Amino acid sequence: MPATNLQTCQKRVISILMANRLSPYDGVVGTGSSQNSRYQVNQEITDSILEADAVICQARISTPGDPYRNTWVSFTPDLAHAALIPPHIGSVGGVDVKVGSTYTPARFTSSKAEILAMRAHPALYPNAQNWAFIEDSQLFHNGDSGRVWRSSFTKSAACQSPEQDQTAVVAGGLAGLAKDGSITPEIYTMGATYFQWYIQTAIKGQMVALPEIQQIERSLAA
Repeated sequence: MPATNLQTCQKRVISILMANRLSPYDGVVGTGSSQNSRYQVNQEITDSILEADAVICQARISTPGDPYRNTWVSFTPDLAHAALIPPHIGSVGGVDVKVGSTYTPARFTSSKAEILAMRAHPALYPNAQNWAFIEDSQLFHNGDSGRVWRSSFTKSAACQSPEQDQTAVVAGGLAGLAKDGSITPEIYTMGATYFQWYIQTAIKGQMVALPEIQQIERSLAA
């Protein structure tokens, strides 16, 4: 999956903010007061972009059915019976139970009590294998160990959102760079508005009108 390009986002954000007046699309802030008086450190731009990228990624991970969610899905390490499932984002996926050296997709009981009964009285359940149950992020099974498909995210020094999210990442990066005394504060507001709209509509699938559209509709209805 092609990911959002951090360098391209840096260039776009720096150009929009006029943070390098002499070379606006070089991707590096200007350090002289005549070039840029508000953003003099590249890392400030980078951190805001990566934060926006992380929000996009976590929104996709937490949305059931998102086509990119499997990018961040992996198995947990082997889990003993009654072990806690490691921290994750969104719901867990399938469960595998290992007997001996072989993992097999688990069948789910209707309650934790059934698993406990199988383990306490194996002679009464001679053919019961590969059963599991999850309760409050705790995995119960009747095998030697178990593992769970789960989604997790760790922010890094590179963008991880899909390439198609790049404009939204730029908008979110702008929103995170608001400073007092700006001549054009609407830049940050527009970035924040688009960023939230994109998450709610393009990722979450909700019908949310942009504020500009809402204002036009209200004026027409007046």
